[in-house]
Amino acid sequence: MNSGMMRILLAAALALACNLAPAAAQEQPPQAEPATVVAVPSAETRAAAAGWGKGTWLDQHERCVATARAGGIDLVLLGDSITQGWGGPTRSVGTIATTKATAHFAGLRTANMGISGDRTQHVLWRVRNGAVDGLDPRWLVLTIGTNNLSAGDAPADIARGVAACVAELRARLPHAHLVVQAPHPRGATPDDAQRVRGRALTQLLAGLALPDNTSFLDPTPAFTAADGTLVTGLYAGDALHLQPAGYEAWGALLRAHLDQQEPKRQRHVVFVAGDEEYRSEESLPMLADLTHRALGVRTTVCLPRAADGSVDPLRLDHVDNLRHLDSADLMVLFTRFRALPEDELRPIVDHAARGLPMVGFRTATHAFAYPGDGPNARMNADWPREHFGQRWISHHGHFDDGREPLTDTAVADGAAGHPVLRGVTPFAAYSWLYHVQGGGDTLHDVAQVLLVGTPRKSGLADTQRFPRVQPVAWTREPRLPDGRTQRVFFTTLGHPYDFREQAARRLALQGIAWALGREAAIPPEGMPADPAEPWEPSNSGVGGHRKRG
Repeated sequence: MNSGMMRILLAAALALACNLAPAAAQEQPPQAEPATVVAVPSAETRAAAAGWGKGTWLDQHERCVATARAGGIDLVLLGDSITQGWGGPTRSVGTIATTKATAHFAGLRTANMGISGDRTQHVLWRVRNGAVDGLDPRWLVLTIGTNNLSAGDAPADIARGVAACVAELRARLPHAHLVVQAPHPRGATPDDAQRVRGRALTQLLAGLALPDNTSFLDPTPAFTAADGTLVTGLYAGDALHLQPAGYEAWGALLRAHLDQQEPKRQRHVVFVAGDEEYRSEESLPMLADLTHRALGVRTTVCLPRAADGSVDPLRLDHVDNLRHLDSADLMVLFTRFRALPEDELRPIVDHAARGLPMVGFRTATHAFAYPGDGPNARMNADWPREHFGQRWISHHGHFDDGREPLTDTAVADGAAGHPVLRGVTPFAAYSWLYHVQGGGDTLHDVAQVLLVGTPRKSGLADTQRFPRVQPVAWTREPRLPDGRTQRVFFTTLGHPYDFREQAARRLALQGIAWALGREAAIPPEGMPADPAEPWEPSNSGVGGHRKRG
């Protein structure tokens, strides 16, 4: 056969193969997805004795949804009956019992979202149907798959189901650190069939390419002895569910893992604006951008908004996105005479009550104005004095607001070496001076006064009652009942024109850094404090938002 004929025959064969290949492929039925990745609700029913107050699975899901809607959660535990067991002897869905085991979660507001019988496909359905919507937790622990093993699913398919849950959770809770924990070892002996399959699943989960802010945890070493048997006393008789001692071991394991991940967790600073005089709705977004760029932290700005979504400082009963305070490491408060509803006030009060770092500007001495003598009346004067060091008393006068500086600042005695003041040179402030000390008034539990101010003009004639030199920036470090020390930075400055000065911006930025415990990031010359884009603030003055679009 000559070469020409060979080429013709080869070409014909190739054409035939090309024509047949699609037909052959079409004859093969499409490969079905494994059940582990197909989100479906569970058909399980349990009695009240199993921790299900009502019997249907959907009732338990709704309890978890209600927990998410209520907010105020730092740590979410998501899984099956073994997670549900965090409810203690009653194993109630949605609750965390007070036990030696849950003591490991001290300081973390914890939500128990375990539902007995759940497999990966059920958790996937729950997440897609509101189980975590509205939450902004710091941590989420996902422990799922042991019921898939019981159902006979292949370890590789279970791993795909876990990966699907991870992807869904990452999309809905992008800022939470997600811990993917392998199911606990089960079966009394190392050669138990379910133990063998569980080991294969654990190896597959350990090999997953996890996204950022996600870690893997293998509980096997904490729950098995050197010979591979289960640690005595940790498990119930079925060699699957945990005894109270098992929860103690699990709590210790989780806490150690969270503590190990804590230094890697991105910090979150929430800026709360809401004053109708000093343009905090302009200043705080600028400071939030400076903070993000200088410290690499996540920032959220909460603003007063009208019903149409526009910024409206004159609306005194609403500030948006305050639930982000649930995950805040530091709150920056610059509000004036607000009367927020309970669901918006709660995150602010909770943040302060938990002893988390705080920064306040100017009108935070009178951040709230609740009428009458109701339960929130203490927010008007007692709360700011307790947490920031002083309430509203008086000031030295406006005097042609914005036309010229009204207060000369100077470093307070003994404060020159404080990290907040690195690179901060004395400056002339447009803020009219607040009276906070002297004449019978004292600052509450202030650690150190950093800057003092002297008015260039004053409408307060009685210099004994209202001394001319006043603290304008200070720190507080109150000792908390659990032994921790809270950090608070406060300044009575905050006129929008103050922040045209680099020194004022640097003071604010470094006050935030110090309160976060990041003073090591402040160089001797001070932190860069120039806005990313030219920033020209509006003048102060009572009224609505002045910059539109």
